[in-house]
Amino acid sequence: MAAGLVAAEIVLLQIENPLGIVLPLAVLSLVLIFGSPDPALTMACIGLFTISWDRVSFRTGGMTLKPAYVVFVLALLIDVLEQRRVATGASPASRARVTLVSRTIVGFLLLLVAATVYNGFLLEGTRQIFVIVFGALVPAWVCFRIGQSQERRLRLISWALAGAGFAAAFGVYQFAATYLGLPTAFAYQGVGGNLGRTAGLSYEPAFFSMYLLSVLPLLVVLLVERRGGDHGVRVPLRGLFVLLIVAVFVSNARAGYIVLPFAILVPLVSRGSPGPVRARPVALLCAALTALVIVSVVARFDVSEFMRTRIASITDTEEAASNAPRLLLYEVDRRIAADHLVLGIGPGTLGYALPRYGLPLTYPGYAAEPTRAVANNIWLQAVLDCGVAGVAGVALVLAALYRLARRSRDAWARQMAVGCLLVFLVGGSLTSIFWDAKYWVLIGLALAADMAPGRRPGGHPVGDSAFDGVPAETHARTSG
Repeated sequence: MAAGLVAAEIVLLQIENPLGIVLPLAVLSLVLIFGSPDPALTMACIGLFTISWDRVSFRTGGMTLKPAYVVFVLALLIDVLEQRRVATGASPASRARVTLVSRTIVGFLLLLVAATVYNGFLLEGTRQIFVIVFGALVPAWVCFRIGQSQERRLRLISWALAGAGFAAAFGVYQFAATYLGLPTAFAYQGVGGNLGRTAGLSYEPAFFSMYLLSVLPLLVVLLVERRGGDHGVRVPLRGLFVLLIVAVFVSNARAGYIVLPFAILVPLVSRGSPGPVRARPVALLCAALTALVIVSVVARFDVSEFMRTRIASITDTEEAASNAPRLLLYEVDRRIAADHLVLGIGPGTLGYALPRYGLPLTYPGYAAEPTRAVANNIWLQAVLDCGVAGVAGVALVLAALYRLARRSRDAWARQMAVGCLLVFLVGGSLTSIFWDAKYWVLIGLALAADMAPGRRPGGHPVGDSAFDGVPAETHARTSG
């Protein structure tokens, strides 16, 4: 089976550089050689830690292959071969949420297949569907399957947060290297307003900031829990919080600035935890602001003026760097979509349609690889890929996340759903990120936590001495 998957990868993606496969296989070999007691979990943790490493991916055959994708495929194969049983006893509401997401995904994939066959771009469409399955759905399924064990889920969450911290640290270093002349493995030259930008290990600053913000709600809840030391996540949370705030700021992405306050405030309102919020978040915010002052001194600019002009520039429709080209693209996208409402133009074919509608492929890389062209909006992208029914698919997934954020018994599941919702609603209006693995792994973990919550009713964390080891029904009687 593994050989077949690798062969399919080579054929469909036309891989010229096999390093994207060799590296994960080498990691798996080391894991097995050194006798990891849970190789599937170890591989999944490695995948979560490296999932944002876009810059070490391999762009071939019009598609991007990330080593993390192969790692998750291997983790799934190992977990299936080990025949681990998933958790049972989930509530009917939790099962209904999983069923809704699962059926929506299956319907979405069938629509993409139908659109591919109908429009005749078989190779381009097959590549896109292949990447959606192995680059988003397989990682999500691995996290869902493995994450239904609370102990394993804590390991996964720890490594996901550690991966975000590593990416944030590299991004801050990359930003500093621009001003201080330091060496960096992946240089990024970009300016927004009068300040430089950093993309970290991602392709673009907006992707970088959205990735960090997707995990911030969970981090905020971990910080303000009444018994924060009992949550089981082995990551320095205070330092990570400050690091993420600084990294989002120096990403210099306007969408990130809009989402940032919501990513902090919404978890505080919806955390569902007993007791008042301590003063710790205030101290952490002060620490983050102090770090931003240090950044401003190094970069020699006025923070308040910079923020005012950057946020105000969002409404400037004539801005040549971003807004004007984006609005032009949206207009052409709408025209194409209006002419192909039933089954769209097929996945991976926008680059062929844009010139026919009067928009040359002038963006770097699009002319050489038309399959790289995207609508820069998840709703338009859905219509273009498979017609108006695709919009319903996106809406159903977001509706499931909303219900998860409002009704899940597990506080962590709620906040992971909040992080994905914020990214899809704000970042998804500016970029085509719906099938990005960085968010689907969080969806998988959130659904797993919802199926097998690590929280007792009322929001008490497992590990709280008052309820640790007490069956849920016993707690319900004693707390009634």
